[in-house]
Amino acid sequence: MKNKYNKNCYSFPLLIASLLLMSSCNSQVKPLAEATLALENFDFNTNVSSLLREKDKSKEYENFWNVKSMVIGIDTVFTDEFDDENRKPIRLDYRPSVYSARDKIATFGDMNFYAINMVTTLDNKIMVMSGSVPEVSEQEVKTFVSGMNKKHGDAVKTTDDFFGPYDIYTWKLADRIIKYCVIYDDESNVLKIEVDKEKKSLKGVEKTPHYKAYLFTINNKYADQVIGKMNTGDLLYCK
Repeated sequence: MKNKYNKNCYSFPLLIASLLLMSSCNSQVKPLAEATLALENFDFNTNVSSLLREKDKSKEYENFWNVKSMVIGIDTVFTDEFDDENRKPIRLDYRPSVYSARDKIATFGDMNFYAINMVTTLDNKIMVMSGSVPEVSEQEVKTFVSGMNKKHGDAVKTTDDFFGPYDIYTWKLADRIIKYCVIYDDESNVLKIEVDKEKKSLKGVEKTPHYKAYLFTINNKYADQVIGKMNTGDLLYCK
């Protein structure tokens, strides 16, 4: 019995160490400029400074970071944008101003994102992480929703309207809310032009209607402060 007892005693701390190692492996510790961000199991305790480093700050523009081909900037959000005397700061929004489809910034399962948004408290606690896909097929939407339903139960599907109706799929998990917003873009507000450098000419290009998708993973602690209350850029689709 003595040997058996000693064997169990030594295995317990090893088990704890293994669990801690597994937990640390799941956390995002590498900067966005060097590694692809995994959003599916994102650790909301991640430090913003580990994602956006001082060395990646733009040399030309204040409060902007260069992350691969994406340029992301920080903006303070106030209670009332139009009342300079009485407004109070309530959170920080990090939004992309430039990005390219050649660089993958984040993933969620098999979905790739080329731009991200991040929302934090004034003391840099992460409230929302978001990724956007400029073009996605109807089949890709169905595949993603089906896979999420299998993992987390059937989504609550709602519809909102912003220059046209769009679908919102919502899954509520123990520590977070995931929203997947799908917008149909008929490119009615897009001017597409093809440039021929040799002939030095321009000509119109046929428009290609498609879907766009926005995914939000929201820290449950702050859900009431952000859902339906963000009104700029990609973030306004989070309803």
